[in-house]
Amino acid sequence: MILDRRNFIRNSSLGTGALLFPGSL
Repeated sequence: MILDRRNFIRNSSLGTGALLFPGSL
């Protein structure tokens, strides 16, 4: 789910997003 990933990272880009998707940032 690309939309889910983007939404999740956007929701917490400085939180869990950085831990789960470090390459995305």
